[in-house]
Amino acid sequence: MLKKFRNLNLTIKTTIILGIILSAILLGFNFFSASYTEKIIAQKVNNQIEKRLGGVVQLLKSYDSLLEKSADNLFKEFNSQFHNIEINENKKILVNNVSTTMLIDNGIILNNNNKYVEEYTGTIGATATIFVKEGNNFISVATSIKRPNGTSVAGTALNRNSQEYKALINYKSYFGSSDLFGSEYMSVYKPIISNNKIIGALYIGYNYSDSYKELLNDLGRIKIGKSGFIYILDTRPDVKGQAVLHPRLKDQNMYDFKDQNGFLFVHKMFESVSGNITYLWKDGNLDIYPKTAFFTNYEKRNWKIVLSSFDKDFLEETKELSQILMFLSLFL
Repeated sequence: MLKKFRNLNLTIKTTIILGIILSAILLGFNFFSASYTEKIIAQKVNNQIEKRLGGVVQLLKSYDSLLEKSADNLFKEFNSQFHNIEINENKKILVNNVSTTMLIDNGIILNNNNKYVEEYTGTIGATATIFVKEGNNFISVATSIKRPNGTSVAGTALNRNSQEYKALINYKSYFGSSDLFGSEYMSVYKPIISNNKIIGALYIGYNYSDSYKELLNDLGRIKIGKSGFIYILDTRPDVKGQAVLHPRLKDQNMYDFKDQNGFLFVHKMFESVSGNITYLWKDGNLDIYPKTAFFTNYEKRNWKIVLSSFDKDFLEETKELSQILMFLSLFL
């Protein structure tokens, strides 16, 4: 072989040598480009996922803003019925066997007076409640809210651990979602203040369960790459890590989930408000691959929103380019 090469003329020799050199350069360029391109694509994908995550947050903000504006208008309608609510601390009235201090509006007793709340609910469709402040509690003295068995919740106290209570006790209004007997209500709570003192509160809430379910369905249809998806975890301490949205694990608690190396990746996500982590997970064929999750908190609903996908789903573009370069290096 070497002897035949020596017998070739200079032009052919030069062509062969240049071809070998070019092939070597292309092979080297192939490996360099594959590595460099993979990094570029990874960064590009990361940027795209972060933008999609930001888009999901913006969608939720717009949705909640619309709900709050609607709720605020409904509250104004309810509040317009009252003119000068006062408290008579010398009079007590039993509401469902609970002793409550008398609330009066222009001489009309509000305790056990369901006229205002029931007419409002019958006309508007939203639920309504009047609370009186008893010590550090807010007790419902008139309400249109009923339990599933049809009985009234009048005489019950607002949960002192709730965000609604924390807002009211600090002379602030509360706008937000509340779960009432398994249904989602957009609620408004506003304190009744007389002589710089909180004497009670007014509440309205309207059921938006249908649009809420549609919202979750729309979010659940979001796809990241070939197999990636969005899921949402609850951040409240008593249900930390419970899946609000997940294609397979809805309502299950994922807080203590571990990857194939025992890494508590959900714990790690809860250590930060936002960011991304990579962990090892089984795909549909039970093969183990790196998976990356991008996450951020949505404080208004106590949610941690997560977009996750297998890294391999985004590297196919790099593999295709590598194959082309390999072909060029071998045959050019």
